[in-house]
Amino acid sequence: MPDETDQMPGGLSILVVEDEFLIALDIEEMLESHGHHVLGPVGTIKDALRLLEDERPDVATLDLNIRGQPVIPIARRLQFMRIPFVIVSANGSFDFPDNEVLVDVENVGKPIPEDHLIQALGRAINGA
Repeated sequence: MPDETDQMPGGLSILVVEDEFLIALDIEEMLESHGHHVLGPVGTIKDALRLLEDERPDVATLDLNIRGQPVIPIARRLQFMRIPFVIVSANGSFDFPDNEVLVDVENVGKPIPEDHLIQALGRAINGA
């Protein structure tokens, strides 16, 4: 039986929202090694929302806490645009006001296992 890695096409445009520079570079390298194009990485909510005005990624990765602010506005925008996303966060709790946009969203966790990230993105793309 094929896994989600087999179901995720190469060459996707993936928005990376991460405020820690080295982690953002690590995610970018992982995704590019699988043939994907990274939008960003962006490290602020404002920059992510601005990028989404001009770009339409196929999928996104979001850290839960961006410079002390919950990622809710970005998650809402992505949901409105019908763009799937996964959470990449060491924080396992989605205890934010208005967190309903995060219900049923997979959290890959940190440190980030590359195979888990790729598989989670595949599941998000395929609606699994």
